[in-house]
Amino acid sequence: MLYWAILKATFADGSQRPKQTTLIKLVALVLAAILVGHALASGLDNLPKVPSPGAWALFIFGACIVQLAVLFTLVVSAGPTKIFHGDALARLLLMLPVTSFKRWLGLLLPVLILMLLGLLLVAESLVRLLLVFDTPLLVLPAALLVGALSALGLIYSLPKLPMALRLAGIGGILWLEVDQLQYVVATYFVGAEQTAWRLWVLAGALIVAIVLFLASSLTVGLRPSQKLKTVRSNFLPVGFWMFKKILRSPFSLTNLGVNLAISVVVAWLITKAGVDIASKLELLSFIAAFVAAVTATDMRGLSRRGDPPEIAGLKGTNYFVEQSYFWAILLIVLSVAPLAYPLLAGGAELSDNIFFGLRLFFGIAIGCLIGTLLTPNHRDITGQFLSTVLCIGLIVGLPQAIPALQGVNQTASLSLAGASLLALFLGWLVECKRNKYLWR
Repeated sequence: MLYWAILKATFADGSQRPKQTTLIKLVALVLAAILVGHALASGLDNLPKVPSPGAWALFIFGACIVQLAVLFTLVVSAGPTKIFHGDALARLLLMLPVTSFKRWLGLLLPVLILMLLGLLLVAESLVRLLLVFDTPLLVLPAALLVGALSALGLIYSLPKLPMALRLAGIGGILWLEVDQLQYVVATYFVGAEQTAWRLWVLAGALIVAIVLFLASSLTVGLRPSQKLKTVRSNFLPVGFWMFKKILRSPFSLTNLGVNLAISVVVAWLITKAGVDIASKLELLSFIAAFVAAVTATDMRGLSRRGDPPEIAGLKGTNYFVEQSYFWAILLIVLSVAPLAYPLLAGGAELSDNIFFGLRLFFGIAIGCLIGTLLTPNHRDITGQFLSTVLCIGLIVGLPQAIPALQGVNQTASLSLAGASLLALFLGWLVECKRNKYLWR
């Protein structure tokens, strides 16, 4: 009963029918994760039959992929902020006569649901990969378990440390793993002697993360609700109102910090790999658009869905939408700016740089539109996950459905610009229809 009440409080807060709402949302999340996982796995249909690198190498590789998938699901669904910044659920559990382990498990229950979604994203891909390499099926559950526990360890270990130190630690471990993983992927077909020690480095990183997760059951503490420090000014210009809200939102700052870390690591890896300009442009523009879209969806969630007080303070709906778009575009561009370095350092042409910028703008516009439609706040796990799935579908699916968006040419650039402006315009129409404060 306790855990069922926690699920209803998490997924059906404010609903008149909490049981039905919880079940509907859980089924929707699972179906969405399965569909996205199937779409990702479809890209492995044409893999050639090659000699297996061995069960040990595939286990480490699978565990790292699972870890990244679960981390991605947790970050985009606001799980870390919900638990470690305190809320009504934490205070309620603190007052109930339950053991510390049950209290810890109750706090993690929504996160375990998100972990399951992350596993569904990669489970089918791993099964197909193992079938290609003719690997024992026991490798699959082992990789899923180790990868999931290590992801939880990176997110929820040492909660009393400042957020900046935790993000730096997570970024350092992930950088080590990705750096070693690229050598493993590139050379495990050549000979085990070239990658054996790298596999052990990856195994050590996974073990450290799991140990931190197990230790978190002893170190995690329920703390009263807290906010970031208030901006030191009794008055701010009207145009800085949304910027102030972003500064005071731990989840938004975490998202921007994660974006910056991802951008730096990806830019460094691609520069180090020395791939050609065409491959760099396609990969970098997709990553920039995807990261920007996921981040832009949460910007609208900083204000209420209906009748947000900021509209009255920001001279009406038009100015509210304008300020939301302006600060979202500015901050997201700054957070993913390192992704442009491989193109600039590689001597890319002006047209390639313009295409990269338009693809980034397209991702931001899609994120703003989805964020306006769903308005997922930092406690809305379902809204955050579904908005991310929609962003993936639109960024990947629109170029497949509309030939004009495909390729790197003038037509594609003009089409991206037109689609971006159309998405922003549709977001403005939705906001004006929902909150009619145009003449204030």
